[in-house]
Amino acid sequence: MIPDRSVAVIIAAYNVAPTIRDAVRSALDQAETAEVVVVDDASSDETAAVVDDLAREDSRVTLIRQPINSGPARARNLAIEATTSPFIAILDGDDILLPGRFTAMFAEPDWDFCADNIVFFTRFDQIEAIRRSFADEPSQAMELDFTSFVDGNIPRHGKPRGELGFLKPVMRREFLVRHDLDYAEDCRLGEDFLLYCEALAKGARYRVIANCGYAALVRENSLSGLHSVNDLAQLYRHESRLADTLDLSRSQEDLLRRRVKSTKRRLHHREVLAARNDQGVVAGIRDGLRKPTALVDIAKDRWQGLTGKGGPQPFRPRSLLTRADFRRDR
Repeated sequence: MIPDRSVAVIIAAYNVAPTIRDAVRSALDQAETAEVVVVDDASSDETAAVVDDLAREDSRVTLIRQPINSGPARARNLAIEATTSPFIAILDGDDILLPGRFTAMFAEPDWDFCADNIVFFTRFDQIEAIRRSFADEPSQAMELDFTSFVDGNIPRHGKPRGELGFLKPVMRREFLVRHDLDYAEDCRLGEDFLLYCEALAKGARYRVIANCGYAALVRENSLSGLHSVNDLAQLYRHESRLADTLDLSRSQEDLLRRRVKSTKRRLHHREVLAARNDQGVVAGIRDGLRKPTALVDIAKDRWQGLTGKGGPQPFRPRSLLTRADFRRDR
């Protein structure tokens, strides 16, 4: 059992005024929550004002305002520095924690990182049915090691996005401090993957329980679809650095370099599209000839558009992990 279960919930918030109240209150409703720190990343809406009201209502809530938008990694590092609890939980400003989340995690022994299943939703009434489908076997758990984590974060063509980097673990502060781990502040994409990857390479015990304790709102205007060429370039640079510097076995390094290769391919795809949009078709073709995988990917996109197979699929509420994921681990 873990003697001190105090949790600091940290929230990097940008233009989430309609949802931040529910997010903060869901954190305050957890019995183990000792601190909730919201870093407002220079929002242009009423996010900061809403959090300010919540801080007056509950002394556990702290608001930190960023003068300029610096991205979620910088906001999270600031929030971690402002807290003292032995455990740290990440919560996005448009998501919520479900009742009893931390209690279920602390029933699981011997971990440095502990995550749970995620429900993706557009309406609150979609959450309970998915959560209930896992409720009869709440004690199921699996271990994530470096290999399973990295392999679970390599995109596969035709498979819905469900990378394990989406998981939102509670992290033991002592492990982060001992290994001098924090978020890469110049990354606005994949900063979670980088941190968890490095932690696992340094021996973190990472458990995932089947209980659905985190609910993620799916929005059409999600920032995840708006990343720039520079965002991908920074992620590629940091992933390459990890592949070059981490103390890995040959098979682990090969797997990480597969992930780096997939990121490079995404970067080339985006670069060629940007060249075409900014400088014209000829410039796009010229750039594509230097990056042939991008031309292949653009051709696939065009074919899918013509055949009607590549359009947006209707949203269906779902969990990130399935029962089969936990059975495979056993």
